Amino acid sequence: MWKTNLCDSHRMAEVQRRITTGKDLSSDERQQVDVLLNNFMDVFNLSMSKVYAVLGAEHRLDVPAGATFKMKTSQQPLSPPQ
Repeated sequence: MWKTNLCDSHRMAEVQRRITTGKDLSSDERQQVDVLLNNFMDVFNLSMSKVYAVLGAEHRLDVPAGATFKMKTSQQPLSPPQ
């Protein structure tokens, strides 16, 4: 059950527009990327409001015992330089 029509041509074009690939790809490689994207279009979504929660899903992170993490975050600019 999907909230979005996965085969909608406008949606597919927007997903492909947002994905960046290397400029060093040959036309054949770029075509292979397009085919791959079309085959796995259900993996990509344009909005979190169209994502369903999966009951019973579990995600685990294998964090080594004793690992430490930075607790302070650095400030990021709110907008790009103009």
